Amino acid sequence: MAGCDPRPTPFGCDQRRRLAAKAKLLGRETLDRVATIVTPDTLMRWHRRLIAAKWTHPAKRVGRPGLMKVIAALIVRMATDNPSWGYCRIQGELRKVGHRVAPSTIASVLKANGIQPAPDRPSSWRTFLRAHWGQVAATDFFSVEV
Repeated sequence: MAGCDPRPTPFGCDQRRRLAAKAKLLGRETLDRVATIVTPDTLMRWHRRLIAAKWTHPAKRVGRPGLMKVIAALIVRMATDNPSWGYCRIQGELRKVGHRVAPSTIASVLKANGIQPAPDRPSSWRTFLRAHWGQVAATDFFSVEV
């Protein structure tokens, strides 16, 4: 038994386990007539401990596995870098990099991180320039003076 009783008895832990299992099968009435070395209460207590020790394994997690933290961080980064992108746009961009995520999952990730939906998301010039820096630089290099 897990946490076998340290008090001295004529029985070891393994013998107590066997006696407890047999005692449960016999029942209290029979034990009252038959048990002479230990009381029926002691045998039943050993059985309760045996059952309690049997069910101490960790419970398996049920349900669908959660979203990977890397993908959640990517969703938050896309939403903050591109404030005009909605759930479906973020979903499309994630699909391009090989991640399949539902728009409702994207909505719940953004809500959990305190990010508002697309039309209500605040935007600044700094955010705009950071999101489009490559296009701004390309325009600067490829412009032709007339």
